[in-house]
Amino acid sequence: MTNHVPLISIALCTYNGEAFIREQLDSIINQSYTNLEIIIVDDCSSDSTVDILRVYEAKYSNISIFINDINRGINSSFSKAISLCNGELIAISDQDDIWLLNKIEEACQYIGNNIMLYSNSMLIDENGVDLHRRKFKSKKLYSGCDSRALSFFNEVAGHTMIFKSSIKRDILSIPKCSHYDWWIAFVSANLGSIVSLNTPSAMHRVHTCNVSRHLSSIKQDCYKAMLRWTEVMLSTQKLKNRVFFDELYSILSMDNIKKKKLKLLLFQLKYRNLIFTNKGFFSTINRARKLRFAYIPEDK
Repeated sequence: MTNHVPLISIALCTYNGEAFIREQLDSIINQSYTNLEIIIVDDCSSDSTVDILRVYEAKYSNISIFINDINRGINSSFSKAISLCNGELIAISDQDDIWLLNKIEEACQYIGNNIMLYSNSMLIDENGVDLHRRKFKSKKLYSGCDSRALSFFNEVAGHTMIFKSSIKRDILSIPKCSHYDWWIAFVSANLGSIVSLNTPSAMHRVHTCNVSRHLSSIKQDCYKAMLRWTEVMLSTQKLKNRVFFDELYSILSMDNIKKKKLKLLLFQLKYRNLIFTNKGFFSTINRARKLRFAYIPEDK
């Protein structure tokens, strides 16, 4: 009797990625887990990305390429890629990272009955040089089934996630004013449980073309960004703990800035054990005081 080896789909989106796409594809093709299909959606690249993809498609029968008719943006492209996946599990891939060769095998081993699994990643520069730090500094990433833990500090990165295809209907279409990975993680935590591995599964490339989410890069009103993300969370069809999100929305909708700041601080402290998981008391106070939301891009 042979063990069941499920088909796993890789949803990969490209846009002008000629510089790094070969390294990313090679790291996927050479995975220790081999029952893979690779679904690639290109968002009207103007460089040689598509030509490179066609060479790989001709060489590997498990690669399928789809070209958008117009430039549609990252969220729409990933919605399309995910919808085309046929595997029991679906993993998300950026175009410029390098996966560790046991990434998929390890994910299959540990996902268990959880809806989604994600992990940390090592950071490299444009030339592939190790920056000797991880994407997330947390000693323990969140695992569980309470989406409130992902409302302020969502540390789920798309390039590390793998999820069960049973949630496809719930995550499509990805809202325009959200990060696609935040959305998938949030929905997953409302449908079941997510599990994390703090060990790195990929080398994540940091370069000038990355869309930065660091606090120092915020150029907009953070409260407007928080309000938009809260609206997205409230739009979730199977949302748990709605009272929490209604309360947050009510605070963020206030016109008086000083009152809003105070109410938001008190709200964070009230739910500190949910929002600031794995944080000490003084660390919680400091993070609540300094809290700002990262820029949420407008998808096309």
